[in-house]
Amino acid sequence: MADADKTLVVRFGEDSADRSEISVELDDLANEGNSDFAPGDTAFLRVHRWPQDIYAGFTNANSLSKVATGVVYQVTEETIVWTNEQEKTLDFRPSGGVDYSWVGADPGINISFSGKKIIASNIIKAAVMLATYKTVGDRWSVSANFEGRAVIVMIMGDVDSATQISFGGDAIEPVDYNLEVVDYCTGDILVGATVWFDGVDIGQTNNLGIIFLGLLQPGSQHTLKIIKAGYLDSDVDNIKNDSFTVPGGS
Repeated sequence: MADADKTLVVRFGEDSADRSEISVELDDLANEGNSDFAPGDTAFLRVHRWPQDIYAGFTNANSLSKVATGVVYQVTEETIVWTNEQEKTLDFRPSGGVDYSWVGADPGINISFSGKKIIASNIIKAAVMLATYKTVGDRWSVSANFEGRAVIVMIMGDVDSATQISFGGDAIEPVDYNLEVVDYCTGDILVGATVWFDGVDIGQTNNLGIIFLGLLQPGSQHTLKIIKAGYLDSDVDNIKNDSFTVPGGS
């Protein structure tokens, strides 16, 4: 089994409003509009996901925890611009109905909603819609005792989302990392190996023997546990593969 190695990941797929998705951003409601934080402060994040699958959060900050689930957020007058289109997508998945109005002339076309999709009965040549609705998400808290940027990554299956929060300054630029798991003797990739990263089960390696770890801060230290049928668990074998330090720290 191998230590983590920096890789470039490119995903291809249909741009569908019904695909698995996760997003993380500052929670303006809980932060009372504040976006400037000092070392030792607590910042709040909102996480939206579809479907409601298990997901995990990772950070280079000192603490990250989920503090509430099923938080209702009000989205007021989201602007949707139509230009020779018959379908658009809302920023978030509504919980309940969507109220909408038109800026200027009403195009006189029937509108329906399905998940995040906005579907018009005919092509709308040019119009601006304002949509108001409620959406439901989870609230997380994050704090850092250092001066710099905290990177937060949320991972659900093969989709992820990341954001950064400044705690009074800039830190060393974080780097995307994947973990490749291989047979120590043969070098063959190991598909379907279960990976525990910093004590959290983040899933299994794909058909290339790779799993995404997220944005990692250079110099940070992390623990690993890898399980695969036919092999000793990595925490009981004699190979030094239970932890690693991200290269590039001071």
